[in-house]
Amino acid sequence: MAWKQRGRGPAKRERAWERRNPSYSYLVPRPLEEKATHIRGTILALAEQLATTVDELARVLVEYALDKLDKGEIKIGGRPNPDSRMMRLCWDDTVGEEKQLPAPKSSKKKKSLEPRRKLFLGYRWPDELETSIRQVAPEIAAGEVLLYLLDFSLRSYESGYLKIHQEPIVSYRLGGSWE
Repeated sequence: MAWKQRGRGPAKRERAWERRNPSYSYLVPRPLEEKATHIRGTILALAEQLATTVDELARVLVEYALDKLDKGEIKIGGRPNPDSRMMRLCWDDTVGEEKQLPAPKSSKKKKSLEPRRKLFLGYRWPDELETSIRQVAPEIAAGEVLLYLLDFSLRSYESGYLKIHQEPIVSYRLGGSWE
C-alpha cells in the first residue's frame, strides 16, 4: 500500500452540474431487453461517429420521433404478441382509427433462485422532453415508449429520412463572463 497517500481521502466533488441536469431513467420491460441493448449500443456507436454525447444524440432522436407523432405521421398502438399474451407496441405510418388496448393479464411466474437485474435506459435531457415521453401513451410503460421512439428515429436515420447535422455553439463574453 505504498502507493496510497496517508491522510488523503476520496476527491470531494460538488455535483452541482448533476443536480441541475438530472438523468431520467426508464425501465425496459423484460421481453424488450435484447432490443434495448441493441438500440443502446447503436446509439453509442453513432454518437462516437458523430463526435457527440449519447445524451445529445438520444435527445435529437426522441425529438424527431415526437415531432412525427405530433404531426400524425406515426402512431403508437398495440398488437398481440404471437409468442405470448402480452401487448407490445408497433408503428403504423398510416392515419387510421384508434384501437383500445385490452388490460394485460397478470401471470404468476416461478421466481428463480437468482433474480435477474432490471435493465434501465437513462439519459440527461430537458424536463419538457421527459414529460412528453410519459404523456405519449400513459397506459404503456415509459421505457417501452422510449424504446420505440428511439427505434423509429434510428430506422429513419438508417433509411435516409432523418439527417443529423452539427451546429456550433457560439460563446461570447459579456462584462467579464462567458455566456
